Amino acid sequence: MQRKSKNTNIFLLMLAIVFIITGCGGLANKSSTEKNTTEETGKTSVAKKEDFPAKPLQWIIPFSPGAANDLFVRPLAKVTEKYLGQSIVCDNKPGGSGSTAMSYLLSQPADGYTIVSYTSTMAFHMATGIAPFGVDDLAYIALVGGDSYILAVNSKSNFKTIKEFVQYAKEHPGEVKIGGPGTKTAPQFVTDVFSELAGIKMKWIPYEGGNEAAVALMGGNIDAIMVTSANIVSQIESGALRPLAISTPKRSENNPDIPTFRELGYDFDYILARGAVVKKGTPKDRITAIESALKKAVEDPEWKDFLKKMKLEWYFKGSAEFTEMVKKEVEEIKRYYGDSGKSGK
Repeated sequence: MQRKSKNTNIFLLMLAIVFIITGCGGLANKSSTEKNTTEETGKTSVAKKEDFPAKPLQWIIPFSPGAANDLFVRPLAKVTEKYLGQSIVCDNKPGGSGSTAMSYLLSQPADGYTIVSYTSTMAFHMATGIAPFGVDDLAYIALVGGDSYILAVNSKSNFKTIKEFVQYAKEHPGEVKIGGPGTKTAPQFVTDVFSELAGIKMKWIPYEGGNEAAVALMGGNIDAIMVTSANIVSQIESGALRPLAISTPKRSENNPDIPTFRELGYDFDYILARGAVVKKGTPKDRITAIESALKKAVEDPEWKDFLKKMKLEWYFKGSAEFTEMVKKEVEEIKRYYGDSGKSGK
């Protein structure tokens, strides 16, 4: 009986030793596995951060093909590809003077792979409550350009000078039809300021883009347009349209023959901002990567040649400056239009 009990104890002791050895081995293996997994995860995390962009980016253009923004963004995207190391696919999503494009952006992940062109028109929509988004819904990458507005008429028009134009508008209040992109937009703002200073009333006719407005003017459907210079460079050069005034602070080197509103006696100037934005929440390092590529792109000789050809001015502001500029512009617009959409001046 004692022998049997002794043998049983020895067996149990040996069994316990086996379990201990096996368990330690299992724990060691588990620990090793967890360590390897952690290391691999860490490597993967770092790789993801370093690899951006790992696939093509989508640049959304909020206006129709052929519009000034479209003509501006496509060549800029092409130059930027050289410095970003990835291709950029440009897609047009017109509608609502930018609201359609921004709504699309906000439906996408905040990963930096979807960019939308920003213009001052969007500031007007944010300020007046038209836009389904606000200043703080976006992350501002960079200001990459600017454009002036030109008041132009058909070359067949009887208006040879702005003096003749204003005189007719005073004698026929509300009858002159002037067109441009959208409602409560930058071109309408410039038109309203000019009208107020000139003491005239005109009827604003909104179009999807400046290109459509120019076509309407040449077709005799409206009397004048207020569009960016990029929209009507070829029409002015061909003699199809006659520019009466430009919104630059002083005569532009690229448009030296067009007098400014200011020198004609209307004390204001305005430059339309063009930039790039992504969805709020996009990692800072990704915003910085795109900002850096854009900065190099706007310094590229190919881009500067394009600006000269299109008679555009060179502009650039980084993310921090661009963000502050947008916030300031929105506040200024609120003071002018307020909630009613009417001039408060």
